Amino acid sequence: MQYYSEEKMHNLRLRIEKEVLNWPNVTTKKMYGCPCYKNEEKLFAFLVTDGVVLTRVSEQDKIELSKEFEIKPFQAGHRINGHKYVSMKQLTWRK
Repeated sequence: MQYYSEEKMHNLRLRIEKEVLNWPNVTTKKMYGCPCYKNEEKLFAFLVTDGVVLTRVSEQDKIELSKEFEIKPFQAGHRINGHKYVSMKQLTWRK
């Protein structure tokens, strides 16, 4: 199963990387074909087709994100973990 399509997500990936790769101690790496983002070697986000998976999100941040985006548990195969999937299907970029 392919989780990430560069063809579909290229523009979003570039926008995300323009922001997060300027943060201190953030690096990127591909894992299972998906662009992943780490802070001090701890994974905090990765891209999948039509969304971003956040590995650590506070309850307050979930509430704030849910005001603008569909948020649901990320499911990898048959296993559901604690990561949160943020749908980018309705994303409109603010200038």
